[in-house]
Amino acid sequence: MHPRNGFTLIELLVVVAVIALLVSILLPSLGDARAMAKSAQCRCNMKNIGLGMIFYQQNNNDCVLPSYNMVGSGRGPDNPLDGWCAILGRDRLLPASERGSDTVFWCPNTKGAFGMSGDTIDPDGFQYWPVSSVDQTLQEGVTIPERGFNKIIRCSYWINANNPIGTTKPTAENDKYYTGSVGYTAADGTKIRPTRAGAFKRPAALIAVADGVYAGQQSATHIGENKRRIAYRHRGPSTNVLLADGHVDSIRDGHFPHAISGKIPREQALAEHYPYTLYADPDYWLSDEP
Repeated sequence: MHPRNGFTLIELLVVVAVIALLVSILLPSLGDARAMAKSAQCRCNMKNIGLGMIFYQQNNNDCVLPSYNMVGSGRGPDNPLDGWCAILGRDRLLPASERGSDTVFWCPNTKGAFGMSGDTIDPDGFQYWPVSSVDQTLQEGVTIPERGFNKIIRCSYWINANNPIGTTKPTAENDKYYTGSVGYTAADGTKIRPTRAGAFKRPAALIAVADGVYAGQQSATHIGENKRRIAYRHRGPSTNVLLADGHVDSIRDGHFPHAISGKIPREQALAEHYPYTLYADPDYWLSDEP
């Protein structure tokens, strides 16, 4: 009887089948682990952004970081928008590289495409700060050397701001959201001024930053809503959020609150603003007074 020098075909098929079974079991787990790691990195980014925002407040008499600074109410070549993350970079409160994806302003699940492109918005994309206010697609990053902005920063996070640029409001609304477009001038001459942290009535519930692009548009926050700027990049699907007190959480689609608008009646918004809110003082802004 000759000694056996190898595997039979059946044995090889069994081994291959076992390997295939193990791969089918492990691959979803590896995918889940990868998704969890990316979400954890995003949450870590937001935690660091929150620290930068707190440092900004400490350095600026309790004033909250602006979404950006501007003059007047409209867009123009002499009205570049600096941008909140560019301000944190300029003031050396957080490190920021030129158009880099290695900063805390970049979610690892960001698409490598512009988030704002005319009337088309892809909240899973990104934008540049500072930007030209003339370029409504936010694809034209600019530097503002006379104000200390010498880097163009890629950012894939949205900030909860009163953002009426390009519209004429009868009067400026201050202390409405987490922050605002500081310097915006309304028809009656009033301006959006820096928000003070003391205006926050529920800081642990107030959304400051979320996955997404640009700022504002709080009337469209769920998947399927037109011109939504909130991104649901993580499992659920969910968006990671930084709250005004500095802690980080996640919100599933369908649970992110809306602001009152022509599309969102007060009764609906009132029901949505717990446990999270968009308003600095929800009792006031959700009342019949404003």
